[in-house]
Amino acid sequence: MAFDQPTLSWSRDHRSTVAECCAAVCDDRPDLVVGGLTAAQLWGFRGARRDGCIHVILPPTSEPCLLRGVKGHRTTSLTDDDVVVRDDGIRITTCARTMVDMTNHLGNGDLHAMLADVLRRRLCTPASLRAVTDRLAADGRPWVRRLTRLLDGASVTIRVRPGVSGT
Repeated sequence: MAFDQPTLSWSRDHRSTVAECCAAVCDDRPDLVVGGLTAAQLWGFRGARRDGCIHVILPPTSEPCLLRGVKGHRTTSLTDDDVVVRDDGIRITTCARTMVDMTNHLGNGDLHAMLADVLRRRLCTPASLRAVTDRLAADGRPWVRRLTRLLDGASVTIRVRPGVSGT
C-alpha cells in the first residue's frame, strides 16, 4: 500500500485524517504500532507538531516499513503493556508510553507543557509514567531521565478546576 501525498496532507480535521491513514497502515501491517509524534497527535497532546509522516514502531526483526509517508522506528522495548487497540482498530502506544517517547523529541519547556497538560487532563498518571520511565531508562535510554526529573520535582503544576474531571 502506498499513500499519495494528498492522502497525507493535513486537513481542517487533522486528527480524523491522521486516524484514517493510521487505520490503513495498521490494516496493511498488523505488526506495526502507531507511536511517537503520531500517537501524541491522536491522543491530543498539547504541542504535538505535524510533520506529514505517520510514525510507527516495529519489532527489530520485522520487515522494514516501505509504505510511503510512514516512518518506522525499530525497538526491542515495546511490551504488550505499552499498546492499546482503539475502537477503529488502530494499535497505538499508551498515553504513558507516548509521553515518555516524546521526551526524546522535545525541549525542556515544551516537554514540561506537554506533561502538565497530559496530567491535568488525566490521560495518564504519574505512576503509569514512572513505570514506563523506569523500564526504558534501564534499557539504556538516557533521555528518559529528563522526564523522570520532572516527575520527581514539584515543577509540574496541574491545575484542574473544581468539578472538572480532566478528561
